Amino acid sequence: MKITVVGLGVIGDSFVKALKGKGYEVYGIDTNQQTLDMAKEEGCIIEGYLDGKDIIPETDLTIICLYPSLVLDFIKNNQFKPGSIVTDAVGIKSYFLREALSIIPDGVEYISIHPMAGREKKGYQYASKQVFENANFIIVYHDDNKKSTIDFVQEFSKQLGFRSVKIVSPEAHDEIISFTSQLPHCLAVALMNSDDQEI
Repeated sequence: MKITVVGLGVIGDSFVKALKGKGYEVYGIDTNQQTLDMAKEEGCIIEGYLDGKDIIPETDLTIICLYPSLVLDFIKNNQFKPGSIVTDAVGIKSYFLREALSIIPDGVEYISIHPMAGREKKGYQYASKQVFENANFIIVYHDDNKKSTIDFVQEFSKQLGFRSVKIVSPEAHDEIISFTSQLPHCLAVALMNSDDQEI
């Protein structure tokens, strides 16, 4: 299977590092040539690309690790292999998934995921397959997803080291994440920004 990871930040790079040695053909796309060179030198990808025009039409599984608006632009600007699977790792799903499904080509299956992992720093040098070890993984399904695709993504996540896999609707995902991830993040940022206040 040919896999292309789009966006080699901490999550994208952790994907390529976790995939190393698993028997897949792994490629990377990023706007930073130095990042692509490092990933190739470490044997995490076979080849790196600055855009998707050459590799995406040949890819069986595309994992897009970009900001939501950039994911939608990437889908619009690329030609996907018929019968392939496309997924993303963005942290919001309901509105985003509706938009993605409205532009994904016929014959290409889109299934959204959310690896509950990461680090406080960004960049290739801070990525590690260890961030996936025993972490939680969410599959966000929609009505057009095939059971075989959901089963494949579930098994795929376990190959990467994730321990607990949950399959939820976009609405359920966003409600859970708003309380367990986004609200704590807002509180943490507010606390950091208030360090000059006297208590």
